[in-house]
Amino acid sequence: MKKKLLILAIFGMTFLFGCDGNSSNNNEYELIYELNGEENSYKIIGYQGNLSNELEIPETYNNLPVVEIGKEAFLSCENVENITLPTSIIKIEESAFSYCESLKNIEIKDGLKCIESNAFYGCKSLEKIDSNFNATVDLSSEDKLK
Repeated sequence: MKKKLLILAIFGMTFLFGCDGNSSNNNEYELIYELNGEENSYKIIGYQGNLSNELEIPETYNNLPVVEIGKEAFLSCENVENITLPTSIIKIEESAFSYCESLKNIEIKDGLKCIESNAFYGCKSLEKIDSNFNATVDLSSEDKLK
Protein backbone atom coordinates (compact mmCIF):
# COMPACT_ATOMS: atom_id res chain seq x y z
CA MET A 1 0.00 0.00 0.00
CA LYS A 2 2.82 2.42 0.89
CA LYS A 3 4.52 1.60 -2.43
CA LYS A 4 1.34 2.50 -4.38
CA LEU A 5 1.00 5.80 -2.51
CA LEU A 6 4.65 6.65 -3.19
CA ILE A 7 4.23 5.93 -6.90
CA LEU A 8 1.08 8.06 -7.03
CA ALA A 9 2.83 10.89 -5.16
CA ILE A 10 5.80 10.81 -7.57
CA PHE A 11 3.46 10.74 -10.57
CA GLY A 12 1.45 13.64 -9.17
CA MET A 13 4.58 15.73 -8.55
CA THR A 14 5.86 14.99 -12.06
CA PHE A 15 2.51 16.02 -13.50
CA LEU A 16 2.41 19.25 -11.48
CA PHE A 17 6.05 20.29 -11.75
CA GLY A 18 7.30 18.65 -14.93
CA CYS A 19 10.06 16.08 -15.17
CA ASP A 20 12.76 18.45 -13.95
CA GLY A 21 10.89 19.37 -10.76
CA ASN A 22 10.74 23.04 -11.78
CA SER A 23 7.27 24.56 -11.52
CA SER A 24 8.12 27.76 -13.39
CA ASN A 25 8.61 27.04 -17.08
CA ASN A 26 8.86 30.71 -17.99
CA ASN A 27 10.70 30.24 -21.27
CA GLU A 28 8.77 27.38 -22.80
CA TYR A 29 6.57 28.24 -25.73
CA GLU A 30 5.42 26.85 -29.01
CA LEU A 31 4.69 28.93 -32.08
CA ILE A 32 1.44 28.18 -33.88
CA TYR A 33 1.71 27.96 -37.66
CA GLU A 34 -0.82 28.02 -40.47
CA LEU A 35 -0.05 26.53 -43.88
CA ASN A 36 -0.94 28.92 -46.69
CA GLY A 37 -3.49 28.06 -49.38
CA GLU A 38 -0.86 27.00 -51.90
CA GLU A 39 0.78 24.83 -49.23
CA ASN A 40 4.26 26.20 -49.96
CA SER A 41 4.86 28.41 -46.89
CA TYR A 42 3.73 29.13 -43.35
CA LYS A 43 2.35 32.05 -41.37
CA ILE A 44 2.76 32.35 -37.59
CA ILE A 45 -0.70 32.96 -36.15
CA GLY A 46 0.07 32.81 -32.44
CA TYR A 47 1.86 30.99 -29.66
CA GLN A 48 1.20 28.83 -26.62
CA GLY A 49 3.12 29.01 -23.38
CA ASN A 50 5.39 31.68 -21.95
CA LEU A 51 7.62 33.63 -24.28
CA SER A 52 11.09 34.52 -23.08
CA ASN A 53 12.51 38.03 -23.47
CA GLU A 54 14.28 36.96 -26.71
CA LEU A 55 12.07 35.91 -29.62
CA GLU A 56 13.77 34.67 -32.76
CA ILE A 57 11.35 33.71 -35.50
CA PRO A 58 12.57 30.65 -37.43
CA GLU A 59 13.20 30.90 -41.15
CA THR A 60 11.55 27.54 -41.85
CA TYR A 61 8.99 25.17 -40.36
CA ASN A 62 8.50 21.61 -41.65
CA ASN A 63 11.03 22.38 -44.39
CA LEU A 64 8.93 25.28 -45.77
CA PRO A 65 9.62 29.00 -45.36
CA VAL A 66 7.90 31.06 -42.67
CA VAL A 67 6.82 34.17 -44.62
CA GLU A 68 4.27 36.05 -42.49
CA ILE A 69 3.51 37.10 -38.95
CA GLY A 70 -0.27 36.93 -38.70
CA LYS A 71 -2.81 39.44 -37.41
CA GLU A 72 -2.51 39.82 -33.61
CA ALA A 73 -0.12 36.82 -33.46
CA PHE A 74 1.82 38.29 -30.53
CA LEU A 75 -0.76 40.77 -29.24
CA SER A 76 -0.01 41.89 -25.66
CA CYS A 77 3.07 39.70 -25.12
CA GLU A 78 4.38 40.69 -21.72
CA ASN A 79 7.93 39.33 -21.64
CA VAL A 80 9.38 39.90 -25.11
CA GLU A 81 12.09 42.58 -25.20
CA ASN A 82 13.94 41.65 -28.41
CA ILE A 83 12.63 40.19 -31.66
CA THR A 84 14.65 38.92 -34.61
CA LEU A 85 12.87 38.30 -37.91
CA PRO A 86 14.57 36.18 -40.61
CA THR A 87 14.94 37.05 -44.28
CA SER A 88 12.03 34.74 -45.13
CA ILE A 89 9.48 37.08 -43.48
CA ILE A 90 7.87 39.24 -46.18
CA LYS A 91 4.81 40.53 -44.31
CA ILE A 92 3.85 41.60 -40.78
CA GLU A 93 0.08 41.75 -40.55
CA GLU A 94 -2.12 44.21 -38.65
CA SER A 95 -1.50 44.44 -34.89
CA ALA A 96 0.95 41.52 -35.00
CA PHE A 97 2.99 42.88 -32.07
CA SER A 98 0.59 45.50 -30.67
CA TYR A 99 0.79 46.19 -26.94
CA CYS A 100 4.02 44.25 -26.43
CA GLU A 101 4.86 46.78 -23.73
CA SER A 102 8.30 45.35 -22.86
CA LEU A 103 9.46 45.24 -26.49
CA LYS A 104 12.63 47.33 -26.89
CA ASN A 105 14.39 46.17 -30.07
CA ILE A 106 13.40 44.60 -33.36
CA GLU A 107 15.88 43.25 -35.87
CA ILE A 108 14.40 42.93 -39.34
CA LYS A 109 16.47 41.20 -42.03
CA ASP A 110 16.20 41.81 -45.78
CA GLY A 111 13.09 40.37 -47.38
CA LEU A 112 10.32 42.28 -45.58
CA LYS A 113 7.96 43.94 -48.06
CA CYS A 114 4.92 44.99 -46.03
CA ILE A 115 4.13 46.12 -42.50
CA GLU A 116 0.40 46.58 -42.00
CA SER A 117 -1.25 49.17 -39.77
CA ASN A 118 -0.83 49.06 -36.00
CA ALA A 119 1.77 46.28 -36.26
CA PHE A 120 3.67 47.80 -33.31
CA TYR A 121 0.95 50.00 -31.79
CA GLY A 122 1.24 50.44 -28.03
CA CYS A 123 4.83 49.18 -27.83
CA LYS A 124 5.73 51.95 -25.42
CA SER A 125 9.24 50.63 -24.61
CA LEU A 126 10.29 50.33 -28.26
CA GLU A 127 13.67 52.00 -28.68
CA LYS A 128 15.13 50.62 -31.89
CA ILE A 129 14.10 48.99 -35.15
CA ASP A 130 17.27 47.67 -36.75
CA SER A 131 16.52 47.09 -40.40
CA ASN A 132 17.89 47.01 -43.87
CA PHE A 133 14.72 46.57 -45.86
CA ASN A 134 12.62 48.23 -48.49
CA ALA A 135 9.03 47.85 -47.28
CA THR A 136 5.64 49.44 -47.64
CA VAL A 137 4.42 50.61 -44.24
CA ASP A 138 0.68 51.17 -43.86
CA LEU A 139 0.40 54.06 -41.39
CA SER A 140 -2.98 55.42 -40.46
CA SER A 141 -3.60 58.46 -38.29
CA GLU A 142 -4.05 56.08 -35.33
CA ASP A 143 -0.58 54.54 -35.66
CA LYS A 144 1.75 55.58 -32.90
CA LEU A 145 4.56 53.65 -31.32
CA LYS A 146 3.95 55.25 -27.94
